[in-house]
Amino acid sequence: RYSGNPLALKLVADTVDEIFEGNIGEFLAGESMVFGDVRDLLDQHFARLTPLEQEVLFWLAIVREPIDPPALRSHLLQAPANRNLLEALNSLQRRSLIERQADGFALQNVITEYLTDRLVGRALAELTEGKLDLLHRHPLLMAEAKEYVRESQVRLLVQPVAQQIVSHLSIGEIKLRCQQLLDRLRSQGPRRPSYAGGTILNLLLYLHAVVWRTMPTPYSLASCDFSKLALRQAHLRGAMLPAINFAESDLAHSTFTQAFGLATALAVSRDGQLLAAGGSGNEINIWQLSDYQPLRTLKGNLYNVSAVAFSPDGNLVACVTMHGAVYTWDVQSGRQLWSTEVSKAALYCVTFSPDGRALVASGHGPYIHFWESRHATWYRRLYSEPDTGAFVVAFHPHRPLLAVTSSSGNIFLVDCARIDTLMSDADEATYVDGAAIEGWAMQRLRPQNASDYTQITAFAFSPDGQLFACGGNDGLIELWDVQRLEHLRTLRGHQAELKRLEFSPDSKTLVSGGFDQTLRLWDVAHGVCDALVPCEGLLWSAAFTPDGQRLISCGEQGLIRIWNVLPTRQLESVKIMQGHMQVMPAAAFHPSGNLLAIGDSLGIIRLWDLTQSPPRIRYTVQGQDWVETLAFSPDGRYFASAGGYQEHTIQLWDTNNRHCFALLTGHKEQVLHLIFSPDGALLASGAQDGAICLWDVRNPQNAQLHHIFPGLGQRVCGLTFNCSSTRVATSSADNTCTFRFWDNATGEQLFSLTRRAPADIFQFSPQADTVACWAGSEGAIRVVDTATLPDETEVMVLEGHYSTLKSVAFSPTGDRLVSSSLDQTVRLWDLKDGRQLFVLEEHEASVTLVRFSPNGRQFLSSSLDGTIRLWDAETGHCVHIFHTVGPYEGMNITGVTGISKAQRAALKALGAVEQ
Repeated sequence: RYSGNPLALKLVADTVDEIFEGNIGEFLAGESMVFGDVRDLLDQHFARLTPLEQEVLFWLAIVREPIDPPALRSHLLQAPANRNLLEALNSLQRRSLIERQADGFALQNVITEYLTDRLVGRALAELTEGKLDLLHRHPLLMAEAKEYVRESQVRLLVQPVAQQIVSHLSIGEIKLRCQQLLDRLRSQGPRRPSYAGGTILNLLLYLHAVVWRTMPTPYSLASCDFSKLALRQAHLRGAMLPAINFAESDLAHSTFTQAFGLATALAVSRDGQLLAAGGSGNEINIWQLSDYQPLRTLKGNLYNVSAVAFSPDGNLVACVTMHGAVYTWDVQSGRQLWSTEVSKAALYCVTFSPDGRALVASGHGPYIHFWESRHATWYRRLYSEPDTGAFVVAFHPHRPLLAVTSSSGNIFLVDCARIDTLMSDADEATYVDGAAIEGWAMQRLRPQNASDYTQITAFAFSPDGQLFACGGNDGLIELWDVQRLEHLRTLRGHQAELKRLEFSPDSKTLVSGGFDQTLRLWDVAHGVCDALVPCEGLLWSAAFTPDGQRLISCGEQGLIRIWNVLPTRQLESVKIMQGHMQVMPAAAFHPSGNLLAIGDSLGIIRLWDLTQSPPRIRYTVQGQDWVETLAFSPDGRYFASAGGYQEHTIQLWDTNNRHCFALLTGHKEQVLHLIFSPDGALLASGAQDGAICLWDVRNPQNAQLHHIFPGLGQRVCGLTFNCSSTRVATSSADNTCTFRFWDNATGEQLFSLTRRAPADIFQFSPQADTVACWAGSEGAIRVVDTATLPDETEVMVLEGHYSTLKSVAFSPTGDRLVSSSLDQTVRLWDLKDGRQLFVLEEHEASVTLVRFSPNGRQFLSSSLDGTIRLWDAETGHCVHIFHTVGPYEGMNITGVTGISKAQRAALKALGAVEQ
């Protein structure tokens, strides 16, 4: 009858013993006791359990991993006596409903599935009928659970309930029902212990983020009153909650967005106690790894931190930035010890010497910089190669050896004894150049698979000192024997530039990551990739803890993710620390010049009326989880938006009624660029994975995919149409630095231009098919005549920026050009004579976007400092500043309990208020 199912047979045997006193014949003869299937069998057993036993089973189904009795007891709303709880656990174990494992009690899979179905069914009934019982005593989601557990709770509990409640009730009915339930909970007494308030909040957040986000008028949780409630296990991380009322509520065991910016660099102290991270924010944050609580915030002018390092003894932390600055602090006091700006070019790497006496930095320029680490009492620099960057420096763990990698694809192994001599001879505060590194090198190596375009962007020695790994912009990883200086093997799999390589403490595992949005773990001995994990955008940094049991990574979305490293080299995501990157990466002028659309890092698009002084918001719509790019159609009737990390569609919006009337599907990765052809017939889109699509939008309500241009597997850096709409030019982040030109009618590649220097930006003039400009990491802008392409004539070179160009834009008349860079400046150029008209230095971080208004009288600039500035093109004066809005702007936390002092301060930093 039970198909030999062992658990079913065991449960039947228990039934025979308990009800029929072991008489199998009587059991078989009793028609009324025949179970139709395993579910009926479980229903019978569940009905005979005590309330405490049922509650324990539901909790085990929610936590979804082994749990010990003390931890289980802490979750129960009314904690029973220890003796009663142990008796309930023993009873359930005897009935084969739970099993004892090394880490505690857990459910068998069939029991977990059965209880999950019961939880979903009961939760739906209670929400629709307005009678809370199970939801009063159990949450559907545990905000503080390990990340992979919480994700499974969302997928298996929250999502099914949300889907079913949407099928039963309208949006208005759901809002009304939830508010009635909240009012009923509040009437039972302020902050009365319950999981129901947090569950209702989590459910509404899920509906808002997944189901309702594409509505023409986004639903706002601010209309719900969450004051004077117990809101346990509320998962508020990453949520946009402006003006929500939490006054006098209990937010114990809830999670929040933290008040740090985009994390682009991180480091773990050698003793494994501390984690330091920095990025777009004006600070370095330090956490205790034992409980992930913030320990210290180190302040400075730190936008665009590119690397962080602890000293060997853990007493100092240092960082370098993309504008050539170096900072050091004392970890215990948080006091800044010294800082300096060594160059205008970006620094990419910072490390301490093994004895901690020297701090070493390198980057886009040809120098390796050395300082006395604590007080910078001396300084030296070594010259690597002309016209190259020294991308990575690394000390050998046991030998006096320093490795330096260059943008020319070379690896230098330098005798540290000679460097020690140089440093010991240094007089106090002297600043002189050392010898060229080539004259010092013990060995100059070149990767086995290097081409003329190879740049070595990642390097690591193994902790046992026997190997080193190197990787570059071609995505290949090579393993070398240090003693014999012999290439051992090449690890293939990455499809784009590598940013990070690190060995595990036992030297048996190598972690790699970069611009192909994957994190990989390799078996060093066999060269096999054992784990491949997709990342949220580009991966910037990763580090093992000293015990090798955890891996910490950060990527493009600013998340710091902590992973458990399993013995099989698989990864379990256990925690995410999410800061708030307050940026507005997308902006577009309406063809009339009267409106400005701005998209932000929370997926919100705001349409500003520029005829008002100051500009006012006309309306707001919710785009995807991130808005990276916006473009108005030439007639202004609609605009396109895209850029989501989770959703890769292109949304078309009616300008007048704010309705999203079309979704263009075809991209598989984040869309980075959108541009309409001047005649309005075509829309071009370029994505993170290199895919370039051309859409026929002559009938935008029924837009069709016109062509797909073959990509190179590397992110698209730029798209531009010529003024006659016959060609589109594309650039990609590949190691050939190539611009490609396509025929819009046939979709065929016409020709290409290849650059030796990295160059990402190509832009046609709006007034002439024969004038264009290209720019890249060298900081210069080259204006060229393209009439004879693929041959070209250089018209002029615009020099002034001293770091990588991020954006350029021609004026509508084509006689001026505005540019922006990682150097934090905006520059306006006269193309009649190449003069630099203005250098605008008001931004406090890299400027990633510039655009001219349709009449050419104004231009805008968007920066990682969280502002968009509107400039007068004639005077260079800033006309208006658009600021981002914090995720908790206006949130009322007056009298809130259950949060720490640090959490309260973080909520306020993100816009929350106390009255």
